[in-house]
Amino acid sequence: MIAFRQGCRAAARRKTRAARKFWGLARMALAVAVLAAVIVFALRWTSKPGVFLDGVYVNGVPLGGLSYADGCEKVSSLADQRLNADAIRVYCGEKSWTLTPSMLGASMDVEAQLVRAWNFGHTGNFSQKRAQRDYLKGRTVAFNSALTYDEARLDQFIAGIKGEIDVPPTEATIALGNGGRFTITDSADGLALDGNALKEALAQVIVEGSAPEIRLVPQPVKPTVSSDDLKNGTQLIGTCTTSTKSSTKNRTTNIYRALKPFNGFVLQPGETLSFNQVVGKRTVENGFKPAPEFAGTSVQEGIGGGVCQASTTLYNALLKAGITVETRCQHTMTVSYIRPSLDATVSGSGKDLVFTNNRDCPVYIFTTVDSEKARVDIYGKRPEYKIQPTSEILQKNIPPTSIRKKKDTSGKHAYYTDETELESEGKTGLRSRALLYYYDWDTKEQVGEPEELHVDYYFPSPPVYWVGIHERTEEPLP
Repeated sequence: MIAFRQGCRAAARRKTRAARKFWGLARMALAVAVLAAVIVFALRWTSKPGVFLDGVYVNGVPLGGLSYADGCEKVSSLADQRLNADAIRVYCGEKSWTLTPSMLGASMDVEAQLVRAWNFGHTGNFSQKRAQRDYLKGRTVAFNSALTYDEARLDQFIAGIKGEIDVPPTEATIALGNGGRFTITDSADGLALDGNALKEALAQVIVEGSAPEIRLVPQPVKPTVSSDDLKNGTQLIGTCTTSTKSSTKNRTTNIYRALKPFNGFVLQPGETLSFNQVVGKRTVENGFKPAPEFAGTSVQEGIGGGVCQASTTLYNALLKAGITVETRCQHTMTVSYIRPSLDATVSGSGKDLVFTNNRDCPVYIFTTVDSEKARVDIYGKRPEYKIQPTSEILQKNIPPTSIRKKKDTSGKHAYYTDETELESEGKTGLRSRALLYYYDWDTKEQVGEPEELHVDYYFPSPPVYWVGIHERTEEPLP
């Protein structure tokens, strides 16, 4: 009996322990279920899984509380309005042009910005979503679609406008005639639209979405060369005339032949010219004839005699025109057609006249030669001052130190070896220098001190005597 009672008590204790275990597990399951429900509710309340969060904007459109589909429709509708906005009107005088973003193939990345806006508060873990929700308290998050367009189409549109507006300037032209006569055509201003400025203005309007009227004001374009420029650049700035009255026909021909290549010659800025290269070799084949020329301190016949008068005439015109003379050579003796130190001799053996146009405009050279004179005229833009070359004698009457004898084979002037007859008088030598004086074009007053160009020494020329070639023989006494 005692054992039976003990068995009942043990069974009761086991039953009680089982019941307690059951109700413990039940309470735990209930707690877990409640916690899960709370978490689900919190997640749903925090992230609003079916709508955009309040405070989220795309292209200025508030999307809070809208589903993705509704937000997409609303933003896309406004984007379409932007892309098909009223035409931008461009005016210039009575001409007009229209432009819309669609003409440029414009587009907006609406889908990409909607995805970014939707992801805000809908992606990440619980803490990240909660942080994004808290961030929106008193703030907004804006996503903006960039409007892009085909820039090449815009350039083409602007090019079309410029094609109707731009007018190139009319450049003045000049035709050279003989003797310094010029024919100058009139110039005219052109018009040009600032294409870069118009492009910036249109780009700003397209991006901002406004559609104003743009009025264009093309700017005048000056010609590179105006008729006034050519008129100012074709003034007579240097001239020199030397006499040919005492020259033989052959000598005058040689002067003409030497100056002819310079007639109508245009010397461009920075251009350097050699007299010898322009004239060429003094040969019969090149049209030159025999005439008297210097050979040291004597005169002899030579092909091209007289060419030095051509180079001298050109040299003095160049000095007056303000052209830089790089190389100039003097004669061995003074010449009759120009004052000492203003001569410029040339030869095929190295003596040359070389000059450079160091001015900012071309100069035009014209030459004339006849039986009276040789003349060189230079036209161009007037130099700052009027230039006058001047000769100054430093020492004169330098006598010859010898005489020259010339055998008279004809016996006409002197028959015997001890007989002489003067053929030509010698001439004295001298020292001189060339100076450049500068004068005001209007007042004619001298400006500053004269500039010394060079100092020259001209040899004296000895007298020439005829002398006989026959020896005297003593006559026998009758």
